[in-house]
Amino acid sequence: MASPNQERTVKDEKDCEQGPYVGQEGSPPRANPCEPSPTKVRQEAKPQENPPCKMSPFARACKEFIHLSMKPISMFTFILTVVGAIQTCAFIKSERASVVPIDVKLAKEVPDYLKNLDVSIIWHNGGKSTANIEQLVAAISHGPLPEQPPYHGAQPFAMSPILPGSKGEALMSFSTEWGKDYTDAFKNGAKPLFLFGRVQYRDELSDVWFFGGIRETGFCYFYRPTGGVREHMFDVCQYPAYTYTR
Repeated sequence: MASPNQERTVKDEKDCEQGPYVGQEGSPPRANPCEPSPTKVRQEAKPQENPPCKMSPFARACKEFIHLSMKPISMFTFILTVVGAIQTCAFIKSERASVVPIDVKLAKEVPDYLKNLDVSIIWHNGGKSTANIEQLVAAISHGPLPEQPPYHGAQPFAMSPILPGSKGEALMSFSTEWGKDYTDAFKNGAKPLFLFGRVQYRDELSDVWFFGGIRETGFCYFYRPTGGVREHMFDVCQYPAYTYTR
């Protein structure tokens, strides 16, 4: 036989299944069996987390001051880094070798029958490092020259290292086997002649990462005779792709 408490529990569950609880008219008020008791709600409620600590006005002001102060410091440090890199690049470039041709002339008087054309090029190292020649190539042509220099068919020559602020000479001999008429046309300018090539060299800073590497100078000259062998003249070619330094 069920106890009174058990019967009341069964009755309350049936009332909850039938719908919202409605008390009988004239009956004393009692708790709604469909709603949890306040005691149970309080037991199941999660404990509240501790609120974060509030900063004092002085501490907040100090934090803002430090944050604002770090911005110009970071920007100033970045600017110093960029300026330092630029200065380092400029210093390395100023210390590197810089080889350019300063004079071109015929090494010998041109005979009536020209078997070999001998040319002398004087070079000057205007840099602050010794230039060690890696490769020197040159060629002659009657033109017109192609848009890009055909260095693959140029003839190699040797040249000694050039000290800083010093000059060096490169003697070049080109096989021609020209007859008298051809030689005369060359000497009086009827037969044009181009001399072009490039020199590649290294210095003490060639192995420095990013700023180093092999340096290169391209040259191109056009022969314009004006009379005797001592009055000849080589003008710079009007070909930008042939005359450069890098």
